[in-house]
Amino acid sequence: MANAVYPIGKKALLDADVDLLNDTIKIVLLTSSYTYSASHDFLNDITAGYRVATSSALSSKTTTAGAFDAADVTFAALTGSVVRSWVLFKDTGTESTSQLLAYFDTLSGGGSFNYTPNGNNLTLVFGASGIFTI
Repeated sequence: MANAVYPIGKKALLDADVDLLNDTIKIVLLTSSYTYSASHDFLNDITAGYRVATSSALSSKTTTAGAFDAADVTFAALTGSVVRSWVLFKDTGTESTSQLLAYFDTLSGGGSFNYTPNGNNLTLVFGASGIFTI
């Protein structure tokens, strides 16, 4: 699989059901057990056992020329399963209404995302073109 914006996430953005600048947007790190599906729409579609860690709300969010960006995200003292992908989502506080937006399993410079937690920090550094573009 390659990086993708979930189809229902696209619809939510276009229908203004998600406001990237004002809603609580977070990232969840996932194990290799999760398989992307275009039919997934909410966080409850990702089994809790596939989740390694969830970020706090993204900060310094911007939308410029169709690109969404935010400050880099650090997961402090990360432990647990090997991380192979991550998902951007709107957090409503309820998994069945927390909208999935985009899935990532490759690095901005190419290659597969693969991180083995060892108690150190993991920082997701977003590329110059932002997190994703629509």
